[in-house]
Amino acid sequence: MLHLRHLNLRAPVSLALPLDRIRFMISHNPHLQSLVLYFQGVLPNVLPLASLVIREVTEVRIGGHWLLSQLVDCLSTPQLKKLSLSIDPRESAEGIIIGLLTRSAAALSAFNPLPSRSTQLTPGAIENMKLEELSLGYDTPPGPNLLYPSHPFILPAGPSLINHPHIHTHMNIHAMYHYYVTSLTGIIPSWRTLLVHVPRLRVLKVGGMPLEALLVCLANNEDDGTGLGGAGDSGAGNGNNWPVPNLEVLMLRGWCSNYGYGGSGSGGSPNGAGYGMGGSEVVTKLVVAIESRNPDSGSVGLGGGWGGSTNDLSLGGDSSVKRLKHLEMHDCDLGVDVERWLEGRIERVICVDPLLSDR
Repeated sequence: MLHLRHLNLRAPVSLALPLDRIRFMISHNPHLQSLVLYFQGVLPNVLPLASLVIREVTEVRIGGHWLLSQLVDCLSTPQLKKLSLSIDPRESAEGIIIGLLTRSAAALSAFNPLPSRSTQLTPGAIENMKLEELSLGYDTPPGPNLLYPSHPFILPAGPSLINHPHIHTHMNIHAMYHYYVTSLTGIIPSWRTLLVHVPRLRVLKVGGMPLEALLVCLANNEDDGTGLGGAGDSGAGNGNNWPVPNLEVLMLRGWCSNYGYGGSGSGGSPNGAGYGMGGSEVVTKLVVAIESRNPDSGSVGLGGGWGGSTNDLSLGGDSSVKRLKHLEMHDCDLGVDVERWLEGRIERVICVDPLLSDR
C-alpha cells in the first residue's frame, strides 16, 4: 500500500486500462488529498466496481472517456471541496454529481457524527458538504504543443490567472491545441435542482454546453427553462431561496462553437458586434443575471459602480447573497458597450476573444 497525497494520471490515447484497474490504483492510496485523472481510452471493468471511500481527498478532477463517469458513481469523498468533470456521460451530469454528494454526505456523517444538539445541520444531508468549486466541461487539459511558435505563452485558467499581476482585460488566442477532445459534460436537466445541493459554492466554471438555463437560474427567475423547478424549490440555506448565495466567481467558455452560435469559424458573429457569445438572447440573459446578483450599488446608497460596494451586499441590501467578484468569459465577443456595463457591476471582468479571431 502506498501513501501518496496527490495522484495525477494523464494517460495517452494508446493506453486503455480497465475501469476496475483504475479504481485499484486509487484504493491503494487511501491518504490522497487530490485526485486528477484524464484518460482518453478506458475499457469496461472486468471486476465489479465496489464502493470506495476516499476520506481525505479535497480535490477531484476527472476527464476524458465517458466510462469514467462510472468510476465517479462508486466514489465517496466526504471532505470534497473542488470537483471538476470533463467527460461525456451516458446519463445526466446532474445525477452523477448529486449521487456523489449524497454518498459523500452519508460517509461524512458516519465518519464524523454530528452532535445531538446540532440544529444547523442534518446528519447525512448533502448540504453538509463543503464543496466550494464546481467545474463542468471547463478544465480541458492542454496538450504538450499548446500554441504555435508565434504564441509562446498563454496564462492558464484558474487562480494563477485571476491573481496574475500582468493580466489584461482582453486576450486574443489565435491557436490552441488540446490533448483531449473537448466533449459535453452532459446536459443539465435542471440547474436549480443541481445548485440547491451546493449552497456553499463559491466558484462555478462551465463550458461545452448551452448556458441559457444556467443564466436564468442564477438570476433566480421562477423557471430555469426546463419546467422542472422554480424558486420555491431551492430549499433551506440559500438566502431568500437564491441558488448558490455564496457564488463569487463565474467562469464560462467554449460552448458557442459547439452549437453553431456566435458566427463562423473565423470568429465573426452573424448578429454583429456584441453577440458572439451566442446571440442577443443569451447576452440578454447574462445581463439580467448580473443585474439581479450585482444590482447598481447606487440604488442602495453605496455610490456608483462596484467600487463603492463592500462586495457582501447584493440584491438591494440582502447580505445573505454575495455579489459576484469575478466574471471570466472565454470564446466570446460581447461588444464594448456590454463589457463596460459588466465592468461597472463586477470587480473583475475578463473577456477572451473567440478562437481563430482575426482581431
